[in-house]
Amino acid sequence: MANYDQERFNMSMNMIREFNNKILQNKANNHSDFFQKSVRMYICQKKREEIKEKLKCGYQEMGELNRKMADEGFLNLCETFSCYEDSLAECE
Repeated sequence: MANYDQERFNMSMNMIREFNNKILQNKANNHSDFFQKSVRMYICQKKREEIKEKLKCGYQEMGELNRKMADEGFLNLCETFSCYEDSLAECE
C-alpha cells in the first residue's frame, strides 16, 4: 500500500472556484486525484524542459568542437595540398 503524506498550501479564491468547477465537470475524480495528476504532469513537463536544455547545451558544445575539428582538418588539407604542389613543381 502506498504511503501518503499531507501538505497544505494557499490558493486564491478564483483558483479555488476554477478548481472546484473542474472537479465537478469530471465526477470520477476527487481533489486528491486531481492534485496527484497535476503534480505528475508538472514534474514530467519540468523533466522534458531540463532534457531540452541539456540537449541544447550539448549541441552548442559539440558545434564548437566540430568547428575546431573542421578548422584543423582544413589546415591539414592546405598543408598537404601545398606539399603536393611543391612536389609537382620539383618534377618540372
